[in-house]
Amino acid sequence: MFGIRGFAGQGIAQPQSVDHGGDAFSQPGGARARGSGIALRPANDYVREFIVNVNPLSVLTAWNVMRSLHELEKTADGWVWLDSRKTTRFKLDKNQKVIAAERDKKKATWVPCADVEKPIPPDTRPVYWARPGTTLKIVMLAMHNADTAPVALFDDDERFVGAIGVRNVLQAVLKRSD
Repeated sequence: MFGIRGFAGQGIAQPQSVDHGGDAFSQPGGARARGSGIALRPANDYVREFIVNVNPLSVLTAWNVMRSLHELEKTADGWVWLDSRKTTRFKLDKNQKVIAAERDKKKATWVPCADVEKPIPPDTRPVYWARPGTTLKIVMLAMHNADTAPVALFDDDERFVGAIGVRNVLQAVLKRSD
C-alpha cells in the first residue's frame, strides 16, 4: 500500500500546509463569512457588492469545486473514475488511500500541484494532486499541463477525498457570475 508521498516508488515532495477556508471577516450586523465560500454563495447584497471585483481563481479553492469520492463513478472491480471521460482512475484501499493509479490506460505519474511550474518528462502521464486549500488558479494550471486531466484531492492524512474536472471549474466560475 502506498500513500501519495510514496506511490509507485516515486519520491513526491511533502506538500506545504495550506488554509482550508480563507480568512474570516466581519460584515455589518456581526455576521462572519469565510473568504473562499462567500465567492460562490454571497449571503446578501452587501457581500455580493463587496466581492464583485474579486478574481474567483485566486479566492476559490479546490475544496469549493471538487466532486467528492461518493459522487464519482465506481467499477465492480474496485476502481474509481476521476472524470466522466474515463481518462483517470484510482484503486483505493479500505482507508481511501490509493494503491494503484492509471491515466489513459497507463501507470500514472504523481505530480503535486505545488510543482505545476516545473517541466514534465514527455512520455509521462501526469496526475496532479492537491490539498483542499489549493487555489483554483493552481488547479487550472495543473489541468492545462495535464491536457485537461482531472486533479485529485487528498486530505492531510493522504486519503483520496475527491476530484476536480474542467467542468467543475467552469461551473464554479460561471455560477459566480450569475
